[in-house]
Parts: sequence; structure tokens; C-alpha cells
Amino acid sequence: MEIFEDNNIFSGMPEGENKGADTVSEIAAEEKDLIAPPAEKTASPGTRIIYEAPEKGAKREYTGFTVEAYKSANPLASRENKGESTPNAHTGGHAFEQKLRERNAYPKKRPAPEIVTEDARLDEKEILRRRYNEYIKSGNLPKAEDVALDDIDSMEVEEIFVDSPAKKKKPGAAEIVRRCVLAVSLTAMVISIGVLLHQYMQYRENQQLTADLNELIITEAPSTEKSDKDDEPVSEESTTKPLTVEEQWALLKKENPDVVFPAGIQLKYAKFYAINQDFVGYISINELGVGLPVLQSEEKEYYLRRNIYKKSSKYGCPFVPTENNMETLDRNTVIYGHNMSDGSIFAPLNKYKTLSGYKNAPVVQFDTIYGTYKWKIIAAFITNADKEDDNDYVFPYNFTKLESNTDFMKYIELLKERSLYDTGVDVIPSDKILTLSTCAYDFDSARFVVVARMVRPGESAEVDTSMAKVNEKPHYPQAWYGKKKKDKKKNPYLDAEKWYYYGE
Repeated sequence: MEIFEDNNIFSGMPEGENKGADTVSEIAAEEKDLIAPPAEKTASPGTRIIYEAPEKGAKREYTGFTVEAYKSANPLASRENKGESTPNAHTGGHAFEQKLRERNAYPKKRPAPEIVTEDARLDEKEILRRRYNEYIKSGNLPKAEDVALDDIDSMEVEEIFVDSPAKKKKPGAAEIVRRCVLAVSLTAMVISIGVLLHQYMQYRENQQLTADLNELIITEAPSTEKSDKDDEPVSEESTTKPLTVEEQWALLKKENPDVVFPAGIQLKYAKFYAINQDFVGYISINELGVGLPVLQSEEKEYYLRRNIYKKSSKYGCPFVPTENNMETLDRNTVIYGHNMSDGSIFAPLNKYKTLSGYKNAPVVQFDTIYGTYKWKIIAAFITNADKEDDNDYVFPYNFTKLESNTDFMKYIELLKERSLYDTGVDVIPSDKILTLSTCAYDFDSARFVVVARMVRPGESAEVDTSMAKVNEKPHYPQAWYGKKKKDKKKNPYLDAEKWYYYGE
């Protein structure tokens, strides 16, 4: 470093504006321990000092010019080095001194030193190890030192650390409610899917069961007559001798050695009886696609939730009450069945709620194991199962035995009063009737009932449906008027006669 003296550098400046010289002298004094100028060139007061900036990376940088830069910028300095005289030269004039005073009077603020934390000096794996160690102190996780660095997944460790109880932020009330609602919704959805899947499986099972049972019906006994056509080609099937009725019975008894078939049972339904000895009949309405076995148990409503194999099923089986005599048939034979939402069991009976539905299928066939019978529909009505739904009264449509012809005809009169339409089919005291009962949804305890009378011996099963007409004011239970939001005073049968006779 070289020092230049210029005692006249501040000459001609007004008093009070030469503060830069003092500032430069103070800077030189501060740095004398690091850079000591030669003794022979010690600066006197008022001397202009130019320092050469140290290399980059030194502890402190200095403001000034290097000697080479000064000589190249000042031709007078170059002449001085060559031994030439330099008449009273200034290094920069007043503009240079003004810049020097501004630089020294308002020094730039040096940035605060960057604080280097301990984590910054550690590599990523070591940081994760330390954080992992902090987390496992409160749990039963394996010690971090037992886990190799290469086995530590940074993402997994980070997630564990963030989700740890010590670091996890407690959710607010709104978040808790949201999570509860979400959990309940997901649970309800899973349960609904499970219920729907279970219902679908039961539906498929019931459809397959119905199809299999229909194949058990023996439509007719095979013929034993030989063909008169001599030119008919001979086949394995045609050469097989058909079984007679006696041979078929012998085969059935051989295949079911533990079953005792009752005397007089029809061969047509013998296979149903072989499956379940509670089988008592078969109901069919071809126009509505109904074809179902009917059972009877000593236990009341046993087949309400069981199929013909006595296995649990929501479809159940159509069944008759225990008190019904299925060999001779009572005055009234009652069959109960479910009104399933998928259209099975007794759901097709809903078509009888309209006159057109009745005209489409005016005859029902119900066979017992002892005989085949057809029944003409005489009424279809809506009633209640709970007395609270009809002013403490339940219409006794489900009686079985009724010895009095007078009471029977009174019942028929009240029945037609309740019917949705008049079919025009007559009823006499000696007739027997069939009652089909299923659930309805007009109100809570609603039932839909279809009543038919047996076709008399020698009578045609044909029905002239042109005689049928709609009943303009059918007798409904009081609950029906309430469901339709009608006032009790508008019920024309509010004070109607209550017929209680149930028979013996």
C-alpha cells in the first residue's frame, strides 16, 4: 500500500467543510494495527490517504482507490512518478472530496451475520433421526439407532413426526362435527349398500326357488298308449316305456322313504309334499304371474318369514291359519302372503284395486292336495288390522267357520259395501269363499283383501265382466279418511253397523 501526501488538498475550501480529512485520519488510525505505513511516509494532518483494497474474503473492505487506478486516472501523478514536477496538484478536486465525505459520513449498513443453526450443519438423514428419536420417547416404537439410515423413509418419518400427539393441533368444534357427519354418512352408506346387496341376493334366491318349485308340478300322467304310426322313426326316447300313475307313486315313495303320503293326495303336488309335509295347496293366477305353494303350520305365522324349506326368508310363504280344514274346506279359507316391493308373492294382487285389473283376471285357482278348485272374485277392499284405525273396530274378514247361513249372507252384504267395485257375481248361502290377504300402504295398519267364491259343481268358470261396475262410495276404515286429510264428518260410514260375529 502506498500513501500520498497533499497538504493543500483542502485549500480554498470554506471553513467547516473539511470534515472529510478528519474522517480519513480516523479510519487510518483504526487500521494501523493491521496495515502500518512506513515511518518515512507517516501522514501528517490534512493528508489525503488512498488505500489499496485488500483481496476478496478479507475481514474488512476499504473504500478508496488503488495506486495504479489513481495514476492512470490522474496524469499529474504519472508525471510525479517519472520525476517530473507536479505543480500544486489536487486528487479529484472538490467533487472527489464531496463523494469522500458522503461515503465516510453515511456508511452503508452491513447485513446482519447469518445465524447458522445446528440443524443447518446436519445432513437430512441425521435431522430425521433426531426428530424420530424425539417422537418415540412417548411411544413403543423401535429405537432410531436400531434402524439403518438407508431404511428411514424421509416421507414416512416426516408424517409420523407431524402426526405425533405432541405436534398435532387439536381440531376445533366445527372440524369435529364435520368428521362426525362424514363418519356417520360413510357408515350409513356402507350399511345401505350391504342391505341392498342382501335384498338383491334374497330376491335372486327367491326367484330361483320359485322357478325350481314350478318344475315340481306333475302336469299329467304319462300316456301308456302305443303310437299307431308304424312309419314313425324309432328313437331311444320313443322306445322307453312311459310310467303309469302307480309306477310314478312307487318311484316317489322309493325316493322319499321317510315321507308318509296321505290318502287321496294328488300326484300333481306329491313332490311339494315330499319336500315339506306342511304343504296343503297351490294358488295360481296365470294372468298375474302368480304360482305359489301354500303351507299350514301348527305354529301361528310360522311361514311368515320362512320358505318351503323352513329356511329364514323375508319373502316367507303364503300360508293358511291353523284352524282351517284343508281336507273338506271351511266356509272361508284364508291365505296370507307378503306384498313385496319387488312385485313377488302377493304383490300382483294390487292390480285388483282397479276395475280393469279385475276384468283382466276375474278367476283364481286354488288347489288343495286333495282337489282342484276355481274361484270367482266377488269383492276387493281396503281394511285395517288395528282397531285404533277404525273407531275401535276391525272388520272380521278372516273368520274361518260360520255355521249360520243368515250371518254368512249378512257378511256378504257388508263385504260388497266395502268393495271397490261390484263384480256382479252372485253368492248363495251354500257357497264357500276364499280370502286372500296382504299388506297395503294406504295407512299404517292397512290390508288389501280379495275375496272369491268357489265355482259350483257344474257351473262354468267363465265370468261376464261387463256386469262389473265401480262402487262410488266404498266403506273405508276411518284411518283412510285421515290419511286423505278428510274430516271425520265426511265419512258416510262413521256410525255404520259393527259386525262382530267370528263363528265357532
